Amino acid sequence: MNYIVEAEKNTPVSYEADVVVLGGGPGGTSAAIAAARNEADVLVVERSNCLGGTTTGGLMTRMDVSHAFWGRIPHEKRIIQGIYLEIIERCKKLGGFIEEYEVKKQLAGMLSGVECFDPQILKFVLQEMAEEEGIHLLYHTLAVDALVEDKELKMVIIENKSGRQAVKGKVFIDATGDGDIAVKAGAKYEMGRESDGMLQPVTMTFRIGGVDIEEVFKAYGKKQKIYREIVPHNAHPYLREVEEAKREGIYSFPTGRFWFHLTPIKGVVYVNTTRIHGIDPTKTEDLTNAEVEGLSQVMQLMNFVKKYMKGFENTYLVDVGSYIGVRESRRIIGEYKLTRDDVLHARKFPDAIAAGSARIDIHDVKGAWSELIAPPEGEYYQIPYRCIFVKGLDNVLTVGRCISTTHDAQGATRMVPTTIAVAQGAGTASALSLKSGRKLRDIDVTELQDILIQQGGFIGSRT
Repeated sequence: MNYIVEAEKNTPVSYEADVVVLGGGPGGTSAAIAAARNEADVLVVERSNCLGGTTTGGLMTRMDVSHAFWGRIPHEKRIIQGIYLEIIERCKKLGGFIEEYEVKKQLAGMLSGVECFDPQILKFVLQEMAEEEGIHLLYHTLAVDALVEDKELKMVIIENKSGRQAVKGKVFIDATGDGDIAVKAGAKYEMGRESDGMLQPVTMTFRIGGVDIEEVFKAYGKKQKIYREIVPHNAHPYLREVEEAKREGIYSFPTGRFWFHLTPIKGVVYVNTTRIHGIDPTKTEDLTNAEVEGLSQVMQLMNFVKKYMKGFENTYLVDVGSYIGVRESRRIIGEYKLTRDDVLHARKFPDAIAAGSARIDIHDVKGAWSELIAPPEGEYYQIPYRCIFVKGLDNVLTVGRCISTTHDAQGATRMVPTTIAVAQGAGTASALSLKSGRKLRDIDVTELQDILIQQGGFIGSRT
């Protein structure tokens, strides 16, 4: 590979804030709101044109239910509260939220207990919440480098239409999803399965309109019993149609099944069926290939549903995610690594900043198989504060899918409601650190937990 040496030039320090949040996805937005509500001056650096990340621009509008589970059926006990619950209530008022379980129960049965948002309403709600707290938003901007001194991140280098600039902060929260800035600052990380480094597949999500929902449940409802256990692959309600399409060369996806969810818009469904394997989300060439293949799979699926699926005969493509949906990439090494056993045994921690009920959801790195395992019925696990530290850096926290976990545990903590809860803890901790004059690691965790509870969060038992 050839290299060049660029000419030395001055980089202006264009922005300064108490808390700089890198990435405005659901986690980054939650962290920013929490920090601002606790009297910190906050700047959010976001690569796209809106807040919400994969849930808005990426159209990933279906989120695992935020309750504890009774098998696959949501329990009445809500685990994820705080900012996430506020988002639900605001979206509800604008007609941008449904609980799919309740709708499917009325029609025929259910596929899973999930909560579904309208991405445009969600986009507005997140922006409104940020504006109410006086958060400075900087869209169309990439964070590209880090300046570190004595274990502290002093500045982040950004690039946008206005050129190359520097951002100064006291606390930085990496909400990039891939831990980009933490790594630029020297953080250690892991990727993929511990055994071979292979990653879960990525997905291009999209929405289909013109669906006759009543006809769908009339045709397939008898196969959609309300069940407590995980449904085996061969019991999937649309398996016959998929197998027929495979024989005719219409369906060639690794998932081997069609997967959709209802949305708040009548006749419109959200589809999470495409799968592109072997993608490293930290490599631009891989992401480009995934975008190209993902769009091709979307069109193939449109042909499939119109020809084979009852209730889909008159459907049309509404929209496609603006970018590919990533399940897994880097996991930044923190002071504690949440494990599979922690999730499945509903483990509790004295420094918990959030509770989670999402199941371990691992999509096979090569084929159609997926693993879906829940904690004990009605239970929850806790995510310790130590999981969002960055080893070797004193003023950086992580939120989102890149927090410190094992590959298996990340299959649970990556779920959006959980990331929002953890991020609320991160934002609150950042503000508390600045108020108290203590380093992030040295704040009073009991005080942090008290504030989170006072501000609507649910942590669970305190040991």
